[in-house]
Amino acid sequence: MSLVDFNNVSKNIPLVAISVSFILEKFSFFIGIVALSSLIKSTRDTGINAKIAAETDKINNHFTAEIAKINARDVNYIAKNFNTITTKLNEIKQILEQHQK
Repeated sequence: MSLVDFNNVSKNIPLVAISVSFILEKFSFFIGIVALSSLIKSTRDTGINAKIAAETDKINNHFTAEIAKINARDVNYIAKNFNTITTKLNEIKQILEQHQK
């Protein structure tokens, strides 16, 4: 059984008007809650995103510094041992040339 008797709608106009008013009021209240919830979530997400970005920058800076240290060690090693490295490469080249003959 329906709350509104659709056979006699003209008699139930006040009930329909009250029902529609009630539904619109609840719907607008629901929309307000959804909008407020969305605003709170976006604010919270912005804070979380800022924290994530800050941590990512820290990690990136740390690894960039470590890579720079490794590269500096590699350059220093090559610079200090350049003569030894080239001597060994020449020896390998001579051995290969002898085997090719």
